[in-house]
Amino acid sequence: MVITGGLKEQEAFHTDLQTWLQAWTPGQASVEAAVAPAAPAERAWFFPAWDTLPHEHKIPGADVIAERLETLVALASTIPETPALPAARMAPVVVTQVAALMQRTFDPEDFRQRIRILKVGDTCSPLDLIEWLEGQ
Repeated sequence: MVITGGLKEQEAFHTDLQTWLQAWTPGQASVEAAVAPAAPAERAWFFPAWDTLPHEHKIPGADVIAERLETLVALASTIPETPALPAARMAPVVVTQVAALMQRTFDPEDFRQRIRILKVGDTCSPLDLIEWLEGQ
């Protein structure tokens, strides 16, 4: 985990680290392989702080929510007991800032139970999906 003092440092460090990780990815035989989604340990994850204050009655930006959830899913995939997610061989690198670490997030076990992965080609009854979402 890389902890920076603020957002600008976090963004710069994340960009640099991502560039280096892509340059060091072994076995890239083609451009398609270079742009394919990386495994959790093969990329740097960006975990931003909420862009709203606790007393404000605003929802954080969609990009902030997405980046935080994406990082939490990557972290959850490194735990072998998670049946819905394949375990990564190495822990991912997370770039964050002090403020983001001080903000509450999900309990790890509760978060793992709320994950449902749908892949291209999977079939899922819309009614079942709606019921599952409402139960969350």
